[in-house]
Amino acid sequence: MDLLTAAAWGLVGSAVAEALNSYSMMRPTTESRGRWQWPWRDRRDRPIILFAIFLRTAAATGVATAAFSGNLVDSAFALFVLGLASPLLIAKMFDQVRVLDSASTAPSLTTPAGFDQAERRVLAVMTEGVSYDESQISSAALMSPSELSTVVRNLVGKGALQEEAQSSEEPRYRLARPGAAGE
Repeated sequence: MDLLTAAAWGLVGSAVAEALNSYSMMRPTTESRGRWQWPWRDRRDRPIILFAIFLRTAAATGVATAAFSGNLVDSAFALFVLGLASPLLIAKMFDQVRVLDSASTAPSLTTPAGFDQAERRVLAVMTEGVSYDESQISSAALMSPSELSTVVRNLVGKGALQEEAQSSEEPRYRLARPGAAGE
C-alpha cells in the first residue's frame, strides 16, 4: 500500500465519523415545528461548522497517514479505524482546553447578580427564543456534561432557565425570561 492509499483510508474513516456526528446533531425541534434541521441554527453558522468538519477530517487523515508512515499500521482496516477514531480523540483533547476571552472572566455590570462564573457562561451562550439540549449547551459553553448537568439544575432552580416539555428522552432548555443571558 502506498502513502496516498493510506491517506484515502484515513479520509474515509474520518468522513464516516463526521457524517455520523453531523447526523446526530440533526433533529426535529420546536422552532422548526417538528421538521429536521441542519446542525447550524443560523445560516451564518454554516461556514464555521463546515470549516470545523474540514479541519477535523484533515487532522484525522493526517493521523492515519502518519501512523502508516511510521510503520505503526499497515492494513486498510486499521487506517480506516484510525481515521474514524481520530476526530473523537481530537475533540476530547480540545474539551480539556478551556479558552475564555478576557471579557468573560471579568465581572460585568450587566451580568445578573446571583450567578457564578459557570452559570454566566451557560447563560451567555444561549439565545433568546431558542431551545437547547444539554449536549448543545455543553459544546458551546466548553463544559463537561457532568459539570453542565449541575449548572443547568442550578439555573432551572434559580428561574433563569426553563425546561421544555419534550416527548424525546433528552430534555431541552430555553432562557426563562427575555434578556436573562445578559441583562
